[in-house]
Amino acid sequence: MLDPYTLVLMAVMVCREAQFEPAQGQLAVAQTVLNRADFPGWWGKSPAEIITFPMQYSPMTDPKDPQLTFWPSPRGASLKGCLRVAEDALKRISPVIVKGADSFYAVTMKNPPKWATPDTFVAQIGGHIFHNTDGR
Repeated sequence: MLDPYTLVLMAVMVCREAQFEPAQGQLAVAQTVLNRADFPGWWGKSPAEIITFPMQYSPMTDPKDPQLTFWPSPRGASLKGCLRVAEDALKRISPVIVKGADSFYAVTMKNPPKWATPDTFVAQIGGHIFHNTDGR
């Protein structure tokens, strides 16, 4: 049985980070947490630690991120849908679509983050570009 706290954290993070993405894009965002959990490091050991580590999933911890203080748009993903994606990801029943990716950014960003280099690129899925920054 999944830990309810972790399940809800993952679902909220998915809704905030990928609320306008199709299920595959939401799953890819969730899988970055699992990829980090597979290789614990400075960002934490468990999915809950990783999601709540400061400044890693900004809509969850960055006080300057407007999503921290409001629920996702009513035009975006439903919590029920995000719960389903989070559960599938945490149970690892869906195929891995961003193998090794531990980081991502939105294509709408004016400038890519410094860590987003061509040699770390994994995939672009919808409005997110995924990278494997630790090379595992």
